[in-house]
Amino acid sequence: MRESTVTVLRVQPREDFVLTPAVEALSKRALGYLEAGYP
Repeated sequence: MRESTVTVLRVQPREDFVLTPAVEALSKRALGYLEAGYP
């Protein structure tokens, strides 16, 4: 049984933010850890 998730922080990139492949990979990896329940 999965608990429901509450969003407590929502971030938005600035207009001049550049999403590079390295930044995208790091973001996906971090999100995976958060979704798995790691602090």
